[in-house]
Amino acid sequence: MLYLKRNINLINNVLLFLPYAFCVIIFVISFNFPYFWDGVAQVSKEGFNYYSIFNPNFHNLNVTHSPSLFPMMGLMTAALWTVFGLKLWVTHALIFLWGILLIYNVRKIVQLFFQEKYVAIITFIAFTEPTVLSQLAIGGIDIIIFTSFVISLRAILDGKKWLLTIGLFFLINIYSRGLFLGLILLIVDFYFNYYK
Repeated sequence: MLYLKRNINLINNVLLFLPYAFCVIIFVISFNFPYFWDGVAQVSKEGFNYYSIFNPNFHNLNVTHSPSLFPMMGLMTAALWTVFGLKLWVTHALIFLWGILLIYNVRKIVQLFFQEKYVAIITFIAFTEPTVLSQLAIGGIDIIIFTSFVISLRAILDGKKWLLTIGLFFLINIYSRGLFLGLILLIVDFYFNYYK
């Protein structure tokens, strides 16, 4: 029985480690991939616009602005480019960090609802969903929206107002879809923490 318990603990530890390993592997493989659908998301276009403001010697021509794309992603990208250089890997590193935050917060939410012996497998299954992995690879803003949503949801369930503030700040300021998700989460927070 002790042997079986050790094997289950080993399997759980491996399953908890694998999402982080997948995140690192995806970053290493895709750190030089260009943005996907940049005409729609306009991540790099917005980033170039703000980068030219931060760096007057940089000349950017023909910058367009999308009314549905709030300036947070462009500002974060431009600030990181200013510090680390105008390199593609910099934004993929930003997405990598959001991926790590996503794994951690999904695990924390799963711990609230399931016994500890199921946490590893549920976290593994949730993170290895193809849409999540592809968003990490292409460097899209949807991973930031999803991570901010998960952080905000965890904050509501844990009753952590400071974490809810951080999650909603990024959720609302990244993209217009996040604004609507943020409003829904505020209604959920009001219901669970004030109405009951």
